[in-house]
Amino acid sequence: MMPGLALAAATYIALNEVRYHTALDIGLSHIPHVDGPYWSFKFVPFNLKTLTYLGPKFDDVFPYMHPTFLGQGLLLTSPAFLLALRGKNWLMGLCAALVALPMLFVWANGYSQFGCRHFVPMFAFLLVLMAERELKTPGKALIILSIMLVTFGVWSVHEWGLTTPW
Repeated sequence: MMPGLALAAATYIALNEVRYHTALDIGLSHIPHVDGPYWSFKFVPFNLKTLTYLGPKFDDVFPYMHPTFLGQGLLLTSPAFLLALRGKNWLMGLCAALVALPMLFVWANGYSQFGCRHFVPMFAFLLVLMAERELKTPGKALIILSIMLVTFGVWSVHEWGLTTPW
């Protein structure tokens, strides 16, 4: 496994050298029109909201709820990830938490999309946790619901675009 990890690390560093002239990924600091720090404890509450329950805007235009520019909470786009709570591999859970933790401190939540883009790297670990146990009917229903929510989100964004949350 070490040669594969070394190759991935070397590729990552080389890509950063080409893009930013440093071994570090400083891409977030290249986002224009941001006043203040890019990393701070003050961003944790909103990013936790994004991760858990940031929802659509409800209005009187069909279909009466629309994804907002700020994104959607993970549980409102992929409730099947609740199945990861059944997993017993605490190392996978720890990896998911460690991968997600830095994103809680970033000034942006990965907005202007359907979902919470900055938390995507933890999905692989959640999928492993989901796969640890046999899938029963409630789990299958959560997966179908997730597919339906993402399909609705893609359709809604395609038809009406992203709305402002206010």
